[in-house]
Amino acid sequence: MRWKVSGLNLELWTTAEPLRNAIPSDAKCVVGNDVSGHIFLYHLRRKGWTFKDDGLSSERLETLIRDGATHLVSNSTMVEHSPELRPLLTEVAYSSGKVRAYRLTREE
Repeated sequence: MRWKVSGLNLELWTTAEPLRNAIPSDAKCVVGNDVSGHIFLYHLRRKGWTFKDDGLSSERLETLIRDGATHLVSNSTMVEHSPELRPLLTEVAYSSGKVRAYRLTREE
């Protein structure tokens, strides 16, 4: 193990492999809360963007979707309960404990 678990939420750490199996290998992901800005994407083996401290607005997520984001992976209940973010999420691709992976909607 090259990264210390302390740099990554333990629940995200333990779900990395099942998440990899649930999300297409070419998916571009938005992940959080990741205080490091890169460790969870590394363990997920996906490219994408991170957020921390529940710092994901609907405007930011819409921009990331336009830039190619296809999935949102989060351990933040803020995501589930945000009326601004919910319309951007289509379905749950993975769920375990507090960790959820959502498919993102595409603007047409």
